[in-house]
Amino acid sequence: MGLDIGIVRQIGPSGRLVIPKEIRKMAGIMGPADLEFIVDYSCVILRKIEVCCACCGKAENLVKFKKRYICEQCKKELGD
Repeated sequence: MGLDIGIVRQIGPSGRLVIPKEIRKMAGIMGPADLEFIVDYSCVILRKIEVCCACCGKAENLVKFKKRYICEQCKKELGD
């Protein structure tokens, strides 16, 4: 499934963890992104959330509306 990479990082006093650039690049996380934390026994899995329009499911030309995203086309349709 994935590659085993041995990079170790410490969790800081405030509970923050820096995800190494190499890992972010491999996972396609190069800008702001929503991540889901999944706990499976002693493993913590981070999964990138693919953001898409709440109305049509498209992932292009999105704008944030409250806690959801909507594409420009659906925004126009809702405005009519």
